[in-house]
Amino acid sequence: MAVDWTEIKQDYVSCEDSMRTIAARHGIAHSTLQRKVKLEGWKEERAAFSSILLANQAKAQGEAQAQEMTEGLRECIRVAKKMLLRIDEKLDGEEYLGARALHDLGDALKDLRDIMTSDLDVRRKQADIEKLRREIDGPTQQEAAGGVIIMPEILPEGGAEDG
Repeated sequence: MAVDWTEIKQDYVSCEDSMRTIAARHGIAHSTLQRKVKLEGWKEERAAFSSILLANQAKAQGEAQAQEMTEGLRECIRVAKKMLLRIDEKLDGEEYLGARALHDLGDALKDLRDIMTSDLDVRRKQADIEKLRREIDGPTQQEAAGGVIIMPEILPEGGAEDG
């Protein structure tokens, strides 16, 4: 029976099973597999594969967290816009607003400011995630060729949007 070393190498590099387990699975002697691993440097390939796998898992986890934050922020902004419309209606209305109502409106406006500030923070974090993604993945073909890199819109620290 011929030994399929390509399959055995793929099995060794891509899983965390022991050499004994892999050798038994492929019907070869443990010592034979040990020699092959040592002679052909499979340990280094296994370590590199594990590093890439961990980096990809971290990337996926970061993307999932960024997506979750973005969705939460969108919901906050949607609610903030509704609040702003209600505040605007109150201020434009004919009814008298007492000191307590004005105080409550001021608090609501402060809350809206905080929400909008967190929007800016999320955009900065998304830019940081994109930077990390480029570090993990390496430069794109366009970047490697010296092309134009389109950066996400980021406002200066402490700045405010026009609009």
